[in-house]
Formats: sequence, structure tokens, C-alpha cells
Amino acid sequence: MKKKDDRDIERAVRAIRPLLRELEAAKKRAAKLGLFVEDRDLLACPRCKLEEDVSIEGMLLVTKPSDRSKDTGLRFSPVKRARKHWLCPGCGARFAAESQ
Repeated sequence: MKKKDDRDIERAVRAIRPLLRELEAAKKRAAKLGLFVEDRDLLACPRCKLEEDVSIEGMLLVTKPSDRSKDTGLRFSPVKRARKHWLCPGCGARFAAESQ
């Protein structure tokens, strides 16, 4: 027989699960629109110094060292599904993210 605390936890998990699915779907929609959803650290290429930033509106930007105020339109691509290694869109360097 389960304790009352265990039953309370199971009820809470069942109640929260649909909300988590909604949140995950909303994050995917936001990312498709170009918003930074804070699911990882911002990236910077160690070779050419392209780096990500976030606009005041929450849009993900990639800027050059010569002009950090202008978005290049380029985007870093994950090399592996775990998104620990990235491909620079400027110089093609592959690098590991600083922290995950």
C-alpha cells in the first residue's frame, strides 16, 4: 500500500505533465520564430569570433567582431544531436560549447 505522500506526488506529476508538454511546444514555436529560449548558453566561435547575442525583443543574433550591433543572419548549427558541439557558419570551425 502506498503512503499518502507518494499518492500526492503521483497526482501532482499527472497534473503537471500536460503543462510541461504545452511549455515544450511553446518553446519549439518560439525557437522557430528566431527567439532565444534560453535552453543553452550563447555561443562564440573561438576561431573567427562570431558570437551570439539576444536583442531586447528576445531575437537571437549572430554578430561579427567588427560590428556587434548588426545581425549577420548566420546561425550556428549543432554537429551532434546533444548540441555539445557546434559548427560556425562563418569559418566552418567545429567547437565544443563552453558549458551545457
